[in-house]
Amino acid sequence: MINNVLIPDATDHTSVNGLCSQCKVDGPHEVLHSYTQKIDYDLDSVTTDYQIVLCQTCKSPSFRKQVVNTDLYYFDKEKQESVTYCLVRSFS
Repeated sequence: MINNVLIPDATDHTSVNGLCSQCKVDGPHEVLHSYTQKIDYDLDSVTTDYQIVLCQTCKSPSFRKQVVNTDLYYFDKEKQESVTYCLVRSFS
């Protein structure tokens, strides 16, 4: 659902469809602004993505934030690959 997650690969003025967290209508939305901030700490880094999304039906904005911290990477022995936990926080 669009009302609780960051919209992947969306840039400014990207049009998307989804459910509005305010009016509950499944319809068109526009990403008004997206911004990525990356902070490096020695061997680790924290990447934070921000988005402001506007419902085209009720004109209500929603705010999304996603944080990825490389300190949360670990090696999954079963899958034999590196995995990261992704902390997602959204604001409506």
